[in-house]
Amino acid sequence: MIINRILDLHFEFLGLLDLSTQQITNYHHSKLGAPLGSSRDVDYFKDVSDFVERFLPPELRKDAFTAFSIPQLCQALADQDSHSIVFPACEQSVRRIKKWQYMYLDQSRTVIVVIRTDITDITLEQERQQQALREALIQAKQASRAKTQFLSRMSHELRTPMNTIIGMSEVAAHTLNDPKRAGACLDKVKMSAHLLLALINDILDMSRIESGKVLLKSEEFNFRSFLRGVNDIALE
Repeated sequence: MIINRILDLHFEFLGLLDLSTQQITNYHHSKLGAPLGSSRDVDYFKDVSDFVERFLPPELRKDAFTAFSIPQLCQALADQDSHSIVFPACEQSVRRIKKWQYMYLDQSRTVIVVIRTDITDITLEQERQQQALREALIQAKQASRAKTQFLSRMSHELRTPMNTIIGMSEVAAHTLNDPKRAGACLDKVKMSAHLLLALINDILDMSRIESGKVLLKSEEFNFRSFLRGVNDIALE
């Protein structure tokens, strides 16, 4: 009972393939193994043929016959301790992923242990994780590309207000006898300084760009004042 419970939990088929007689003895089976009967010898080739014809998609049957053939199995086991085969099987119109494992029973290499398990859930979880990794990689590349573009453009944007601050400061220093002119220059210096501070804050807040959480705000503004500010900074 203990052995049967363990088999039920981990395997849906367990059998021994005798290479000398090419007979397979079924020791445990689930629904898909039911056509083999229970604890009796059946012809391996006939068993494989019946299984492939009943449960595998037509487009995969040719490959399956080759993979399950005894010469192919012996060749695969010549260089490794165990050999695995994975094919989808239709169980009651539901597509499931099945994994067959083959290994020699002992050093005589006359008997092969055959185990079949259902790996549908594991496969789906792996595919989900791989898709998540692919999406994360795409997001990381997009964030890196956005950061590079941002920094390349920002280098020019920083020079513009800085040049205005330096230029207007020199003009103001030479027009101290003209308070109106000097005051206009200092206003432009102040406006450029605020613009420069905003740009620096954007650079320091690169974490939002890297995480893809940059938000674009839609707000009303005075377009005339905006153009005037651009004109003052760029043309003076």
